[in-house]
Amino acid sequence: MIGSILSNGDITFTLRLEEGNKFCFVYTDHDQPITAIYPGNLIRYTALGEPAEGNSNANFSTNEDFNFVCDIAGTYDITIDYSNGAPVVNAVKVPDVYSYDVYIKGTMTGWDTQNKITSVDGVVEFDYAFAKGDEFGFVWYDENTTTSWGNWIGTSCLGTEGDANETFDAANNFKCTVAGTYHIKIVKSDDNVVTVDFFAK
Repeated sequence: MIGSILSNGDITFTLRLEEGNKFCFVYTDHDQPITAIYPGNLIRYTALGEPAEGNSNANFSTNEDFNFVCDIAGTYDITIDYSNGAPVVNAVKVPDVYSYDVYIKGTMTGWDTQNKITSVDGVVEFDYAFAKGDEFGFVWYDENTTTSWGNWIGTSCLGTEGDANETFDAANNFKCTVAGTYHIKIVKSDDNVVTVDFFAK
């Protein structure tokens, strides 16, 4: 047990969950103690409310023990509602509060950082017009970055979702092989794993 909450009504609390985390809730009535003999009443996945607009219940699945299983990492506001006589659990994913800035840097910028874009919920998206032969990468900074040159994003960060990724795949830096305007999507996780995908416009 990681914590307890005393309440005579609905309970709302915040949990930070990673993908694959498994858990359930335990409650007691009328000040009953939790002991080895009486572990309390379990609230399992079967108590999860229906997925709907405004909640993130679809981000959870279950296992053979009917525990909650987190399928999408994030911070969640979880409410346990007793108003109908049986607990109903609903979860709402809270947008990540961290942010970071991304700049493009390459032959077309004289290897200077340009086009600052700030992330929204861990994601940076923008369009950019490339000429054939443009060689470049991206630099990201957040509040924990201690160097003036930032954190480099090169081809080692190339994702698997973009339909134009092969157009930019090169040895170390990205290199455009087909001129055009492309949509760029950069995703950074809480543990600083970065992926970049390119999409044809």
